[in-house]
Amino acid sequence: MTIVQTKSGANELHGNAYEFLRNDKLDANTFFNNRAGVRKPSFRRNEFGATLGGTVRRDRTFFFGDYQGIRVRQPRSIVSTIPTLAQRSWITTGDFSGLATPLYDPENVTGSQRAPFAGNRLPSSRLDPVAIRLASLLPQPTSAASSRNFVFNPTIQQRTDQFDLRLDQNLGASDRIFFKYSYDGTNLISPGNLPSPSDSPVPIGPFLSADGTNSAIRVPLKNWSATVNFTKVVSPAIVNEVRVGAVRWNQNILPLGGPFNTADAIGLRGININDKSGGLPAFSVTGFQVLGDNSTYPENSQTVSFQYEDILTVVRSSHTLKFGGLYVRHRFNGFSAFPTRGDYTFNGQFTRQIGAAGAASALADFALGATSGITRNILAGTFGMRIWNLAAFVDDSWRLSNRLTWNFGVRYELLAPPYEVYDRWSNFRVDTARLQIAGRDGASRRLRNLDQNNIAPRMGIAYMLTADGRTVLRAGAGVSYVEAGQGGGQLYKNLPFFYSQVIATDQNARPPIRLSDGLPAPVPPNPNDLAALSSGSPNAWDNNLQFSFGNSGRGGLVGPGNFNLDLGIHRNFPFHEKGRLSFRWEMFNALNRVNLATPNAAIGNPVVGQISGTAPARVMQMALKLSF
Repeated sequence: MTIVQTKSGANELHGNAYEFLRNDKLDANTFFNNRAGVRKPSFRRNEFGATLGGTVRRDRTFFFGDYQGIRVRQPRSIVSTIPTLAQRSWITTGDFSGLATPLYDPENVTGSQRAPFAGNRLPSSRLDPVAIRLASLLPQPTSAASSRNFVFNPTIQQRTDQFDLRLDQNLGASDRIFFKYSYDGTNLISPGNLPSPSDSPVPIGPFLSADGTNSAIRVPLKNWSATVNFTKVVSPAIVNEVRVGAVRWNQNILPLGGPFNTADAIGLRGININDKSGGLPAFSVTGFQVLGDNSTYPENSQTVSFQYEDILTVVRSSHTLKFGGLYVRHRFNGFSAFPTRGDYTFNGQFTRQIGAAGAASALADFALGATSGITRNILAGTFGMRIWNLAAFVDDSWRLSNRLTWNFGVRYELLAPPYEVYDRWSNFRVDTARLQIAGRDGASRRLRNLDQNNIAPRMGIAYMLTADGRTVLRAGAGVSYVEAGQGGGQLYKNLPFFYSQVIATDQNARPPIRLSDGLPAPVPPNPNDLAALSSGSPNAWDNNLQFSFGNSGRGGLVGPGNFNLDLGIHRNFPFHEKGRLSFRWEMFNALNRVNLATPNAAIGNPVVGQISGTAPARVMQMALKLSF
């Protein structure tokens, strides 16, 4: 849990301003740059900002604002293995005579043996034009080595503008209301592994290669939050606080090659079929840096959460009682369906002998356009999840003595399962071994039942171990309920709304498809064929079914609960009038209870329903702080 508090203004005008600077003039060059004779790349980081608070109307109306800007230009050193100039010539001419490994013709088979290519030379008529065009886009190696022969120093770029604005108004002698608005606007550009040619003959993004680490993406963030808080002092012993707010998270992860139909331009048809599949697919040739986009993007998530909360505090003698309620509604729209452009692999299986192993001929397979497999995923549009939470609680902090305070309370939670606004939602029912589609055949929109038994007690103590109040023991335990978000594993990612297009091959047969053949248009599954839809490995969320599953016990898809007891001791040691040493010792999961993780929910997986992980075991930490 993170609690954020913002300062309010005061009667006096106060503020500050700051600047933080880093740049390459103060840094050393990297090992691989020095080894390859590459000069130190430039680096800039500036963080700057200011705060200002004061009064609009003395003792009544106050303001506080702040701003922070971040500008980053940070180099990244990437070392890759790309085809040498000689290997590039092999691809464009078909002359692999410089390769020590013999090559065999997958189209010329006698009995169970492939005939060798004479002199390791592939006929020019058999060379794939898409492979030749891809090879022409490669940069020049930075060294003559056969591996780790390209050093690239692209730059990560970030621009962030953040600000907060708060207005406070005193209403009468004791009531108070404030409004706060926060904004975070960030634009991040992350580079890829290889640069595209500056004079490219085809439309292409700035990078020829991208993966999960160097993703070649632009990530704009446009986030904000708004809060209104009203505190009403009913009497000296009764205070009521009302909070209303909204928080927006808006992130788009966009491949830099996405705006370009590069695959179409090089003759690879059937890839750039919608606004989520621009650029190049991934071409994974064993032994070399991937070409094209092997990242998991594009991906986007837009979430707006609306919250209403009311807390009543009543002080009665040694008891401080709190009563409250909370309602939250989430709107979550997003997209996640990698790889949207497809993934081609080349492992040498077609130009080696039948029954042989090894990937030394992978580049020859690539030259022929003979892929060992293709995978592409398709999602039927942006999903729209809707979720709400409702909670009520009562809490009592009872001061039993000057040294002991006992806190105990109970909370009741209703966590509504999500639904999808267009009913693009399906769940696998283990009792019928069939997918159930939202809103069809009597099924609900959520495809899960509302869990109504979420009663969550909690208790804590604070005890002064010494009469001087310098050593305090704190302990607490409680029960909590959380709806697992798992935006990437929700029920929109099931057939027929999310599906894969897979072209598998037989390593001992002829290539069924080549690069220049393109990729056939994906065929959506038939939503009325429940038997076919129920195959594979669908996501499954428990629907309050009662059965044993794997080794996780009854109702295993729900997952076992966790119990956690934390302890802490704080001690202050004053050593003169203005100095003290503070010691803090804390223990988490003090009883070292085994808190099991959730079971595997991939139907069709051999370990479905089984639990293979746990939450952390007991952890202790200590800290010392000197104040003077």
